[in-house]
Amino acid sequence: MAIAVQPPDYTAQQEEGILLVASAEDLKVIDQASLDAAGEMLKSIKAYIAEVQKITGPVKAATHAAWKVAVKQETDLVGKAEEAEKILKYGAGGTAMDPAPTSIAGFQRAQKAAADAAKAEIDRVQREAEKEAQARAKATGQPVQAVVTFTAPPPAVAKTQGVGYTPEWGFRITDESLIPRDYLMVDEKKIRAVVKAMKGQTSIPGIKPIEGTGVRA
Repeated sequence: MAIAVQPPDYTAQQEEGILLVASAEDLKVIDQASLDAAGEMLKSIKAYIAEVQKITGPVKAATHAAWKVAVKQETDLVGKAEEAEKILKYGAGGTAMDPAPTSIAGFQRAQKAAADAAKAEIDRVQREAEKEAQARAKATGQPVQAVVTFTAPPPAVAKTQGVGYTPEWGFRITDESLIPRDYLMVDEKKIRAVVKAMKGQTSIPGIKPIEGTGVRA
């Protein structure tokens, strides 16, 4: 579904914007007269911005309304597919760290665990056979004979076309006080709010309030 919005003609505003920038670059505030001129130019800039926003406002409102409708539709439709995908991968309520046993990840994890256990058993049998061979050789004074055990190979992990597996690591915090500072983030928004409220009286350790010069028109 195509949504057509006729854009206004911004030619006059574009030309005025270029003139405003050029005038601002030419104006040097060095005395009362130039300061007054700068103040008048700030008023002109404010009026220009209000004029532009008056023109673009209806266009933005129309396109934003259409955008919100499209986003909601996409969220609803794609969300269902993503939910189904997640259920298949990890099970309802499952995660990559803790998948449901009957999910793809859960089945793959069980398969891998079985293969690892089988391989561990093969290795154990081989080690036991080698120990017995060494014991016999020591008892008889004969050289140690090479030992080959005949055991079934570990089961292969099942695969299916279009599905791959990658290790996915996560973490859980066990003691926040032990986390090194390198992994902690400074809350600049909270600090800025305190500095703005307390001004030069801010006493947060490690923070130095700095006073700048804001200009309002």
